[in-house]
Amino acid sequence: METPFFNNVFNYPITEFEKHLKQESNNRIFFSGRYGTGKTSFITRYFGHNECRDLYEVYHLFPVNYSISSNEDIIKYIKYDIILGMLERNESFPEESKGYLKTLPAFLLKRMDKVFEAILSMVPEVGKSVLDMYEKLGKLKDEYLSYHDQENIGDGDKLAEYIDVLEGQNGSLVENDVITKIISAKIQSSRPKESILVVDDLDRLDPEHVFRILNVFAAHFDTKASTRDANKFGFDKVIIVGDIENIRNIFHHRYGSQVDFTGYIDKFYSSDIYHFDNRGAMEKVAEKVVNSYTLDGNKDRAMDLYFKDGFLFAIIKSLLEKGNLSLRAILNTYSKELTYHNEDVDLMYYHKVSAWRVPMIYRLKYLSELIGGKNNLVAIFEKFKRGDIIFDDISFYPGNLLYILNYNIEGRQKGLTAVIYKDEEYLLEPERDFYSDSISRVKMYKSLKSGINGDFSKGEEYRATVDEFWQLNIDVVNRLNVLGYIK
Repeated sequence: METPFFNNVFNYPITEFEKHLKQESNNRIFFSGRYGTGKTSFITRYFGHNECRDLYEVYHLFPVNYSISSNEDIIKYIKYDIILGMLERNESFPEESKGYLKTLPAFLLKRMDKVFEAILSMVPEVGKSVLDMYEKLGKLKDEYLSYHDQENIGDGDKLAEYIDVLEGQNGSLVENDVITKIISAKIQSSRPKESILVVDDLDRLDPEHVFRILNVFAAHFDTKASTRDANKFGFDKVIIVGDIENIRNIFHHRYGSQVDFTGYIDKFYSSDIYHFDNRGAMEKVAEKVVNSYTLDGNKDRAMDLYFKDGFLFAIIKSLLEKGNLSLRAILNTYSKELTYHNEDVDLMYYHKVSAWRVPMIYRLKYLSELIGGKNNLVAIFEKFKRGDIIFDDISFYPGNLLYILNYNIEGRQKGLTAVIYKDEEYLLEPERDFYSDSISRVKMYKSLKSGINGDFSKGEEYRATVDEFWQLNIDVVNRLNVLGYIK
């Protein structure tokens, strides 16, 4: 099923972006947002609205296509993409038709030697002898014409010629060949619309190419010190799209933490960096995506089996708030058929257990696949542990996690299981769903010994700390990975 487009995700930041876009003299904008948050979709939708099409002429480039090219070729491909954009718009280019009388003098002037030869060949007898002599003097004639041309070049002409040579070299910092001039003239003819060049998808570039591409753009979009905000091809605005924090990290990794990043990056924006933030809307979209899941084609069963206790909702909300779950990742699961509960796990040696009997198992596997595997999930849980990330009813789940780690422990007494974790002794009391016999909740107690036989008795229900909760999640994910259930 095709993933629907959730307008509220992209309507949310419009007001702030419009305010930033319309700032006076804001000719360069760095549009920053985390990878996968929908930056490209937002820009495409924003400038695609009818009212924006009346105000702006937008050219959208994706430099990921240039990363294997030489620096000189990058400008070629920029021109190619801009021209392609013009052709896709069915742009027309004015053609000036020149009459014969206008072009003939210039033609004759450049070919005087050929004209003279033709005239001599038409003169009988004498003309033929003179023509033979003229042909023998051809080399001397060429040298003379070259000498004549050089003697008639003034200092101003030499300077103009030098500029023409540099501007005609493709990839030169002052490159301004005939194609560039045609493009620039066409872009400037779009007024009163503002012309905008969007340089998108820096997030998709390999780190080694990010600054090579940026440096080419920096050199070509700001070539005159007296006009700091002048843009190549005469664009009114240039928008660079990427994750500023990611680029900052790559910069310091490459050049060292002591090198000034601000001094490098500020040439790409005129006022300040625009931070694209749609997390408030992403939570609503995530809820709609989750509600689209099915189990044997039934949405209610999927919700009941996977999300009823609130654990997954709480984790997803934390992932979105902290920027660890992208919009793209959650949208990719739209209408997903959930089957993790049908898989078997070797929780006891040589004894497979159906995952549906212990729901926390298949819920963790869902999270693992949602954010890209076991290593990513453990890294995020480690981050949440350091940040003391907490959510409602966090004390509800540690017993379920500890139960998985000790599933093979026997020694039950009155429905209780005695376990040791981190050198502490606990009692676990599983509660089972009446209809399915699956573990709905495991209560966790500090164990107490009483009586002459050293029997276990339970004290008050134990409330795990935030640190213990995230560590239990990490330990369970690692165990399920060793057992081959989570990859």
